[in-house]
Amino acid sequence: MMKVFEQLILKKFDALRYSRSARANRGLNENLSKLAEINKFFPFEDFSEMKKLYVEKLQAEVNEYSSSEVSRLLSLISDVKEEIVWDRTELISSLIDSLDSLDYTDDISLLEECFPEEYDEFYNEIESKLEEIIDSEIFMIDDEDLDDLNNLKDKIEDIEMSFNMSFISQINELEEKIEKLENQEDEEEDEVDEGDKKQETVGAKKVIKVQVEKVGIETMFKTLKK
Repeated sequence: MMKVFEQLILKKFDALRYSRSARANRGLNENLSKLAEINKFFPFEDFSEMKKLYVEKLQAEVNEYSSSEVSRLLSLISDVKEEIVWDRTELISSLIDSLDSLDYTDDISLLEECFPEEYDEFYNEIESKLEEIIDSEIFMIDDEDLDDLNNLKDKIEDIEMSFNMSFISQINELEEKIEKLENQEDEEEDEVDEGDKKQETVGAKKVIKVQVEKVGIETMFKTLKK
């Protein structure tokens, strides 16, 4: 059956189309999606003709890639990187430049896993880019939101562990903000507690006053009876 699929794809690769709904879920570049499916289902050591087609089509995509496709391209290149002519500096620099959030560092993990030599070569650039993003997120964060501060600190610490990097000054800055906010909240709670105690004291005095007045009235009525 796999051989039948192979022959069909070899003959009609360009004509193959996804359904509209499937196309919407796979992004704009249909060729990259088709290549990803080929890479997933065909072990190239057993399907040499399919591998040849894969390399040919992937090379064409590499030659005319857009910055939004770099991550997908690198993923597809990883299994045939010795057979693809690609500008490592240009592609990886484009990948690094595309980073804009600490929530999307999977591309760096991909680079580290599939291209360890290139990852080591561009390590300093990656670290500088992540530091730039971290500084930006610290600048933009709401200093009055304790959860946001703690979440950002956790993200940075996860990145440190994942990529063996150090952002100690940024973590220290967040810890100072967190400590300051926690102290403010403690002070506010103390003020509330003090206010509650004062209200309780005032309430108790009122109760005592009412009780005294009641005793006084009762005594007065008793003297009238006599």
